[in-house]
Amino acid sequence: MERWLLRPGAVATTVGQLAAFAGGVHLALAPEHLRESTVLGWLFVADGAALLLVGGWLVLTGRVWAWRTAGAICAATVLAYLISRTVGLPGLHQEAFDLRGIVVSSMEGLVAVSALAAGFVGDRPPRPQQDPAWLLALAARDS
Repeated sequence: MERWLLRPGAVATTVGQLAAFAGGVHLALAPEHLRESTVLGWLFVADGAALLLVGGWLVLTGRVWAWRTAGAICAATVLAYLISRTVGLPGLHQEAFDLRGIVVSSMEGLVAVSALAAGFVGDRPPRPQQDPAWLLALAARDS
């Protein structure tokens, strides 16, 4: 039996919309980062596209893999933001924390925590059920 959190509904829609919004912000910031560094700009494009796709996938399906993928992408994005602000990314200068980055990273952190929690509690196999017709057909086949 599926848990309520894993079906398409209000929670999946909200979390998916947060992920998609964060993806939109990354895509909007990509030109600015492309001027700074080609690699960083393309990372923003890839991250933004991935967040938009997985956010939409989560809203539409609510499947366990959509939850897990959204959580993993958002967790990696938050980690990259923290690294870029504390020790700096390789080949780039260390940047200062900014309000826009803190707000978007907080949203991504919320998506990561909720999506990873939902993704790991929901993929339990259903308990096997004894179907008498199936057992009779199996017994008849063996005899």
